[in-house]
Amino acid sequence: SLQLIHHMLSVSAHTLGVSSEVLVMSVVLIERLMRAVGTERGPLRPRNLRRLLATGLSLAAKTYYDEPLGLADIQGFLLQNSASTASLAECELQFLTLIRFKTFVPAGVFQQYRSAALELLEAKYLFALADYTRDVEAHQNQNLLSTT
Repeated sequence: SLQLIHHMLSVSAHTLGVSSEVLVMSVVLIERLMRAVGTERGPLRPRNLRRLLATGLSLAAKTYYDEPLGLADIQGFLLQNSASTASLAECELQFLTLIRFKTFVPAGVFQQYRSAALELLEAKYLFALADYTRDVEAHQNQNLLSTT
């Protein structure tokens, strides 16, 4: 699900110490890949979701920082040592080939994705705030009923 993808990317980016820009770029690159292969045989399957996210995050970091993010760091954290660094490097090559090595994200595209991500976070915050408010009101009502 999108929530799982967002959570895994966010936790990975935080743990690996990459910026929010890299996180946004990784989403753009993953969407490019999904468009390149089509929805019917798209890459999102439970068994390969972690590899896809790890590859997208790695390529985005390499593009943004112009230096490699350690494949061993990604392998250890996101893939939980389930794949070798050689396997992750092969995933990067396949990913790059499918998106025709187009890793540059124009400023306008970046801003669109960033704005959409911020709107999702704001909506998530508002829903959480509404849930919290509802819980507080329910607790207060329960206390009022127990005192009468």
